Amino acid sequence: MLKRVIGLSLSFVLLFNMSWAACAVADDEQAYMEIYVSEAGDDGNEGTENSPLKTIKAARDVVRRHNSGMKGDIVVNVMPGTYYQDEMLEFSCEDSGFNGHSVIYQGHGTPVISGGKRIDTFKKSEDHPGLVEAYLPDVDFANEFYVNGDKKRIAQTEVWFNPSDYRASGSSYLSDGIYVSKEDIPMFSNPRDVEFDWFRGWVHTRVRALDVMEDPTNKERLIVRFKNPDWNDYVASTSSSPTAATPYTTCFAKNAIEFLDTPGEFYFDKNEKKLYYMLEEGESIENSQFTVPVLDTGVFIMGKTTEDRVKNITFDGFKFTNYTIWNDFDEIASSGQGPYYRDGYNGRRIEQNFGTIYLNRAENVNFYNNVFTGLGQAALNFDDAVSNCTVEGNVFYDLNEEAIEAGSQYHIEFEFTDDDERSKMDKFNIRYYVEENPKTDFYMMLLKPYIWSSNVKNKNRVALGINNPESGDYIFRPHTGTLTTSVEDFTDYKKYGNDITWRDIPENGEIPYVMYDFVKKYTFSEITLAFKAGDVSDDEKSKYEVLLSNDRYFKEYTTVAVQNAAPGEVADYKVSDSGKYRYLMIRSLESKPMAITSVYAFTPDIQNQIVRKMCDNIMIRNNYITRTGDTVYSGIGVDMIACENLTFEHNEMSDMPYSAFSYG
Repeated sequence: MLKRVIGLSLSFVLLFNMSWAACAVADDEQAYMEIYVSEAGDDGNEGTENSPLKTIKAARDVVRRHNSGMKGDIVVNVMPGTYYQDEMLEFSCEDSGFNGHSVIYQGHGTPVISGGKRIDTFKKSEDHPGLVEAYLPDVDFANEFYVNGDKKRIAQTEVWFNPSDYRASGSSYLSDGIYVSKEDIPMFSNPRDVEFDWFRGWVHTRVRALDVMEDPTNKERLIVRFKNPDWNDYVASTSSSPTAATPYTTCFAKNAIEFLDTPGEFYFDKNEKKLYYMLEEGESIENSQFTVPVLDTGVFIMGKTTEDRVKNITFDGFKFTNYTIWNDFDEIASSGQGPYYRDGYNGRRIEQNFGTIYLNRAENVNFYNNVFTGLGQAALNFDDAVSNCTVEGNVFYDLNEEAIEAGSQYHIEFEFTDDDERSKMDKFNIRYYVEENPKTDFYMMLLKPYIWSSNVKNKNRVALGINNPESGDYIFRPHTGTLTTSVEDFTDYKKYGNDITWRDIPENGEIPYVMYDFVKKYTFSEITLAFKAGDVSDDEKSKYEVLLSNDRYFKEYTTVAVQNAAPGEVADYKVSDSGKYRYLMIRSLESKPMAITSVYAFTPDIQNQIVRKMCDNIMIRNNYITRTGDTVYSGIGVDMIACENLTFEHNEMSDMPYSAFSYG
């Protein structure tokens, strides 16, 4: 009954919002141009009402061909239906409204923009009676699952339990895993699928099991092994933190077939690529709609510089749903307060998740009368140099994280105390600077350094942006330590810019690799690897390959270089391919220890900036926000970290486990 009442309440609020929220186009205003999009359309069509396009991306491309001479607004009419995205939709400066006019993406009948994949292959499971199953060859992870629009629960332990520390005999590590009572967990058929979750303070940490085995010294408990040195590094680096996962604090386990015993729960077998689900009353294979979210960021809006921004775009009347969080991780993942996310075991650097809709260097980009629900990340993220935007008349509900995020915690000026230090910064054109405790202006969001590897010690998410003094190309650079200012030339900077080396010690024939996800495609001119002298052996830095791809699993890729013999302290690889790529991988050629101190990726596609600019003049009013922080417990309703001239008025907010509003 409660669920039905809430649903009716949301429907009422939605209708109510639409009645008083601002409209993008006045009824009596004549559009300069109208474009039509329909589920039944074709991207080869003209985009007229009688010959509509099929995708919003195609409509955006039509806008690009006509917006320079705008004498009125361009309206993209998106007709009712569900539009499944197979890739992120990007908006750049060339997609702006010009000459004082706007490009308005107008939904009719609340069209659904989905980051999910509809599943039509469910059948009754022969191996697990009482369950239905679907083979999902194109799905690599399933953190969320929806049936008829309702989010379902991943199979998990019913109660939290108290583990204890496990350290193998003769081990050199601080910890090798945890002991867990057999009353709390069973022996798992697929232990690598199982995740152990800790919620402490405002931090949610997930650790993947490596193996589960009988304890030879105590028949009443099991040993859960975590992969080392990952777990060891995490425990060592967070030992004094009150929010860290520890072998002695309460946790729960999830994603195991052994837990799937309640209607409305699901389990995803990552090896067999099968999703199992227990139908609830009233659901059936024939009459239910099943959806697995596969995209995390749906819309990416980014200008060229803080002065040359994406401008004058409006989204009105859409429903955004079925986007995920935490693309498949290897061993440990951790989220902090708000949308910040970091690799758990290093813990030195923080990455800001991009959000479902991400804005950077944008002006007058507005959101009216939309519905945001079933989202893995923050619904709207106004990151850097976003101004004069309005969020009005929208409904936000059932979100894993926040509804709205604006500004970055790194909008703080750095005061140089050393003239030599300043001259070094000027010499290398270093624009963003990170110290052990970040306190300066630097550009973090150009890189979504989702690092995918079997073990990367500094699997951090912070990018230091600098310009190559030789080519002027922008450099993507993950950074963990204090910037070395004693360098005398750029080669020395690359050599000593990072003070921590990561290494992978593979088990069971694994091939070590590290992968970076830049979230969008770039042209790369050079890839550079650095190996700290005295810390990386010749064996650890030999026999690897450098690859670029647009496939996250590198089934297809372009080879930049193959390195057999051990290079020196710095290895530079020119990229001859002029194509654009999203993913970078450094992969060992065989199963052996691998270590790298720094990785640099050079691109001519981005113009670096001297400073970041705070978000300014953001209007948030007349919105309904409820049930945020579903997965990331500390997800705040509205989080204004660094924003000037914010207007926040007449918003209704309820049902938030951590905090409804945070400012500063």
